[in-house]
Amino acid sequence: MTDDPITLEIIQNSLQAAADEMFAAMRKTAMSSVIYEVLDLGTGITDAEGRIASSGAGIPSFIGVLDKSVQFILGKHRDIKPGDIFITNDPWHGGVTHLNDLVLAMPVFVGDTLVAWTANIAHNSDLG
Repeated sequence: MTDDPITLEIIQNSLQAAADEMFAAMRKTAMSSVIYEVLDLGTGITDAEGRIASSGAGIPSFIGVLDKSVQFILGKHRDIKPGDIFITNDPWHGGVTHLNDLVLAMPVFVGDTLVAWTANIAHNSDLG
């Protein structure tokens, strides 16, 4: 890791821009009005261990559970591969507030090395 403040600022701004793009993509593609009108969602990027690295726009309390959800996934699943996507709505293991809040998390790899996670959470009104 570098102590160069300019490099660190560039990396942080790049992560912030990616998380904001995740938010915009969710808003534009959502089929639920609770997501695209009310914006009952949040997005974020964590490091490989599930610690928040950057967050997009969204409800702060939602963004605050993304790290807990990713850390739960890491504790539960050992054989994580590129292309895997995980979903949880368990309030005891992941921090969501109720059944309709779904967290989706996707590992990010460079080669065979897990380097980060992208995650989002949204309230889905039509969950059966």
